[in-house]
Amino acid sequence: MNTAPKTYAIRVDGHLDDHWSAWLGEPDMTREQDGTTTLTVAIADQAQLHGVLAALRDIGAVITELRTTERAGATCKHHQLESANQRLTGHPADLDTPRERLWD
Repeated sequence: MNTAPKTYAIRVDGHLDDHWSAWLGEPDMTREQDGTTTLTVAIADQAQLHGVLAALRDIGAVITELRTTERAGATCKHHQLESANQRLTGHPADLDTPRERLWD
């Protein structure tokens, strides 16, 4: 199993304001001349990717492109599994119990 984070480029319609950056996990945001915004973010796994996509859905962003990229240095500070779970549910994630069940 590959546990190295992958960097994703997610393009959405419109220019996103800077205030959405914290909500989306502090991605690198590039406003393109064609009226779109490209978010570049390091994603640890599928669960985290779904969290980022759900956050984009929640703000009404229309995703026009999703691809992996080799761009170095992109980070995602707020969408680690623990913090996303706490932000959504108010409770810290218990990652050990599901892992124990999976590997027993």
